[in-house]
Amino acid sequence: MKKRIISLALALCMIIALLPSIPLVSADNGYTFFYDLNPKKITSDGNPYVYDKELFGSEYTQTHNMWEYLSKTTGAVRGYPVGSKFGWQISSSKAGTYVAIELNIPEAGEYTATYNYGAHKVGALGSLYLLPPSVTDIAAGIADDTYKLNSDNIDYDQGVAGATEMPLLTLDKKVTVTDQTKGKWKLIIYCVDKVRNWAMYPISFTLSSGNGAIPMDISADCNEVILGESEEITLSGYMSDGTGFAASKVDSIVYTVKDGNPDVASVDANGKVKGIKTGTEVITVTVTAGTHTVSDEVTVVVDDIVTNGNYTFKYDFNPKKITAATPAVNETALFGSEYAQTYNMWQYLTKTTGAVRGYAFGTQYGWQISSNASGNYVAVELNIPEAGKYTATYIYGAHTVGATGDLYLLPPSVTDIA
Repeated sequence: MKKRIISLALALCMIIALLPSIPLVSADNGYTFFYDLNPKKITSDGNPYVYDKELFGSEYTQTHNMWEYLSKTTGAVRGYPVGSKFGWQISSSKAGTYVAIELNIPEAGEYTATYNYGAHKVGALGSLYLLPPSVTDIAAGIADDTYKLNSDNIDYDQGVAGATEMPLLTLDKKVTVTDQTKGKWKLIIYCVDKVRNWAMYPISFTLSSGNGAIPMDISADCNEVILGESEEITLSGYMSDGTGFAASKVDSIVYTVKDGNPDVASVDANGKVKGIKTGTEVITVTVTAGTHTVSDEVTVVVDDIVTNGNYTFKYDFNPKKITAATPAVNETALFGSEYAQTYNMWQYLTKTTGAVRGYAFGTQYGWQISSNASGNYVAVELNIPEAGKYTATYIYGAHTVGATGDLYLLPPSVTDIA
């Protein structure tokens, strides 16, 4: 009797030990993953077609951590005309050619696959294959119908003249992704047969399950913080369903000071940053949805005044309206009561002898600095009523004479212009 009990216990242990290796995936697991395969923006320099290098270059190599161009057979891809609604064209001269795209599927689940594409009026048959991370030989994967998503080949010869978007295609085979197989899969767009050149335009590929979306990438940003005051961190990014980042679609957002020592700035649970002392502080933002996590860092600058001022001050030194009856006005008329104070913005202050003369009546320039000696200057008093660190720009006109000049901006404490 004891021997039977022991044997039964051993058998149960063996069954229990085997259970974890069986990939059990509920249909309720997983999220929606939208792979936008149509960049739309082709930056060809006036050429109606772009090359593979341009099409699959750095601009489109990685799209929101969702997909990446992997490889292709010779001649399988060409760019499509600039300005068209299709970003690229699979245009092969023979059967057996393909394009391979690496898809990021970071969550386990049972998925329904749909494919959005355009077609041209040429004879061709195609298939889609989705290879798990364990399959590294693309040719071997294509030879195995286990990975084929459509039971019937896709007929691209739809009798449609020109490149036309076709009805959304729901693929026959469910895609099962387990915790062991989640990661980088390979989507193979394959030409089975042809009559003439194969012309098909990938637009998007979608994997859908019972849940919503997860964040695929985020970007954190924060305005400069004034010492003792607060600013909120703003988040942008991309959700797996193709929409922009939405805090309502995630489970948690955690803000932390990267070094754990908030001596320059502190951050609360809502992403509000408070300046403690001048300097910089790196804040880490971690976003979680289900078991998926993405993060970003933002360097917060704390200053006693705002580096990028909250206001803009424009000083119009060109009145344009010269009221003298003669073509040139004298200095008294130019810098008289009419222009001495302009909207409490600026005021003529002083000049060296001979440095200024009025300019011709009716021209686009109101007055002219026209000196015959170096060392001359004109001083204009500016009203800057708000603190800030400002970027200065200067617009001026010039005459075809040789001269060099400098601009100086003196604070109120400097009373001696020289």
